[in-house]
Amino acid sequence: MQRPDSLSDPAYLRARSDPKPGDSSYLHLKDLRLFLADFATDEKIIVLDFGCGGSPYRSLFPNADYRRADLDGRGAIDLTIGVDSSIATPDASFDLILSTQVLEHVADTSQYLRECHRLLRPGGKLVLTTHGSYAEHGCPDDFFRWTSHGLERVLLAAGFRIEVLEKLTTNGRAMLQFLEQHQQTILAPRWHIFGLWVQSLRFVFGPFLRSVHRWSDRFHGDSSRVPATTSGHSFFVALGAVARK
Repeated sequence: MQRPDSLSDPAYLRARSDPKPGDSSYLHLKDLRLFLADFATDEKIIVLDFGCGGSPYRSLFPNADYRRADLDGRGAIDLTIGVDSSIATPDASFDLILSTQVLEHVADTSQYLRECHRLLRPGGKLVLTTHGSYAEHGCPDDFFRWTSHGLERVLLAAGFRIEVLEKLTTNGRAMLQFLEQHQQTILAPRWHIFGLWVQSLRFVFGPFLRSVHRWSDRFHGDSSRVPATTSGHSFFVALGAVARK
């Protein structure tokens, strides 16, 4: 289980705001940051970080009136999210809502998305990312994983018009991400040929991790971000969506 206070740790925030080869989970965090950066703006808009954690992407909106919302007791927040995903704020209060890796932790996703729709001004934008395939990581709970069709359906049901829907970190790049995270769980006798492969794998993902990341950046460019309708990318770490009210 992920500790809520870890979400404000400087190392955690830096790895997301400025991912570098050699960082843990760099492959996915870089792709996630690239997706979000497309929708950064220096305009003076009102932004709601809805399920903010440590707000690692706040710098993408340098001139915004930036409001942070999370569960009660989650540090220095501006707004408290109720148990029903509601916020005590009038309708049409925000120009943009940012929801990064939050939806999988929400028990009633339909209610959460309806609240996003209520809080946005007409023409306002929801920028959302959530997991497709990922290890369970309660913070405090972890409920869902999404397909592109499933995410599209719940966004449309909440009243949104989808402008962008992408898969992030797909195919071989996704496989490298998971091997990096879970290679220690692959067990085999050292004397067996499979055990030798496991040991070589751990060696590669040890001192050569930075090189693995750079190699993937070079050769997996077509697996970093792809439109959800692109064929041949059924295995992916996350989804990114932009939807309008």
